[in-house]
Amino acid sequence: MPRFAEVHQEEWIAAPIAVVRAQFADLDHHIMANVHPKLRFGVLEQSQRHARFVQEARLLGIRQRDVFERTIAPNGRIRDVSVDGFNKGGSVDFLLR
Repeated sequence: MPRFAEVHQEEWIAAPIAVVRAQFADLDHHIMANVHPKLRFGVLEQSQRHARFVQEARLLGIRQRDVFERTIAPNGRIRDVSVDGFNKGGSVDFLLR
């Protein structure tokens, strides 16, 4: 029996949409600026509208490692799908309005 959680979060960011979109999609920036100090990222491949990356975290002392496929749609929507690892089959969507 499949089990999943669906969470919706809305947040207002006072910046031009192009700037916000670029920041959310920029894996290299996330790595170099240590934007998420409890996560470790590694870029496996990257193009303008696609990326494949590794994300590692520790939760309750257990190391979690996932490989994500990222797709950036023409409208700016970003979808990350875990294709291997702890969260395999899970996805995260970033919608910019």
